[in-house]
This record gives sequence, structure tokens and C-alpha cells, in this order.
Amino acid sequence: MTFAEFTEAIRNEYTTPPGRSGFASHLGPLNAVWFHTRVFAILFSASSKVKDNVLDRHEAAVHGRRVLQLAETAGCRCHISGFRHLEAVDGPAVIVANHISAFETMVLPGMILPFKPFSFVLKSSLMKYPVLGKVLNGIDPIVVERANAREDLKTVLTEGRARLEAGKSVLLFPQHTRSLEIDPAGFNSLGVKLARGTGAPIVPIALRTDFLAKGRLIKDIGPIDPSLDLYFECGPAFEVEGNGKEAHRASVDFIVE
Repeated sequence: MTFAEFTEAIRNEYTTPPGRSGFASHLGPLNAVWFHTRVFAILFSASSKVKDNVLDRHEAAVHGRRVLQLAETAGCRCHISGFRHLEAVDGPAVIVANHISAFETMVLPGMILPFKPFSFVLKSSLMKYPVLGKVLNGIDPIVVERANAREDLKTVLTEGRARLEAGKSVLLFPQHTRSLEIDPAGFNSLGVKLARGTGAPIVPIALRTDFLAKGRLIKDIGPIDPSLDLYFECGPAFEVEGNGKEAHRASVDFIVE
């Protein structure tokens, strides 16, 4: 399947084609070693294409898709749907998603960039990783320290508004920490605060990427379980009106359900 065909499929619904999944699953315990080694190779390739701290939009999207293909080759089935909703938004959007693993950071550009240019809101620790940090820096992230909540809020609102005014969507993870369990009370309203007054709607993405577990030595390099399917579902846009509570509730409800 070409990248163009993949992009067309995820507008509505994409599922890993029969025969695409499972080549590396026969490696047993070495499957994770194979997976992480190949991920690093893709990230290294992407980092080599960063010019003047900018990674070309198409290159970033293609490399994100390649990482997703690695998960399929490792034995995972991927289910992706609904990105027509993001495409239908006239202008930039504030995208909110639940957060389970670093895998999302690597593959979401392959799903979002074909439809919208965007910036991540990312914690500074990710930017310190060799290779990955350079790649992430190439897609113009909004970096927060996670040490001072007030300063982080100011950073997101100031830089996020600038991105939106420049026509870039902003993706943030409103949960306080990565978690497989989705507690509605754990979702902050930062997305609504950013969208309010800019005219940008909220677009939710519900995802599940727990096939990649936490590592013992390095949190983002852990064992993988190919028996766990991957899910990414993009929901409809919600306009932010008044205090934004309805848009916040609707987006969280979509992710939880």
C-alpha cells in the first residue's frame, strides 16, 4: 500500500491488510530488539533530513507511517479511522488525545500531517533524546518543562495561539500523565483554553498503543506485545462556545467511549 493509498484509507477506516502483519512476530523475544532497532533506523533517517531545524512536512508524515508499518510487521493489527473529520475543518484545530506511550509521538505525524500542518505540545525530556529530539524539534514543537504548571500554561497559550494564527494546528495530551486507564477527571481543559477566542475547534483522537510497555532502564524502550491491537480514531470537530465546558465534555466523552 502506497502512502497516498494509506492516507485515503484513514479518511474513513483502515485496518492492517491480511498478510501484512506478523513477519517479525516469529522472532520471539528478539521481536522487541528488532522493532526498536528498526525504529531507531527510521528516526536516524528522518533526522538526516532535518535542515535548518525544519523537517519537511511530507518527510515527517512518511517517516511516521514507516514506524507504524514496523508495528504491523512485528505482528500488531492497526485500526485507524475518522481522519476525514480533521480534513473537513476549515483552518487549524486544537487536537486533543489520550496518551499511553511514546509510540504515539512517532506515528501521529503520519496520520495528521497529510491533512493539517501541526505542532505537538511536548515535555522537554523528549527533546533531550538523541536523534528523536532532533526529529521532534524539526516539526516545531511547543516545549513545556512540567516543573511549573503556571509557566507551562503561559507557554502553551502564548505559543499555541501563535501557531494557530499562523495556520498550524496544535496537538496536546490533556492527561496529567501517561495512562492506559482513561479517567475523565484526569483530563485538563488546556485544549479548550487554547481554542477559546481563536475560532479553532477541538478535534479529539482516541487511541490505544499499550502494545509497547515501559522499559526497565529506558521508559520508552520496552517489551512489545503484538497480540494487542493498535487503535487510532479521530472524532468530529467540536466548536468552543462560551466557557468551553460543553466542547471539553464532548471531546473527553469521545475519547473515553
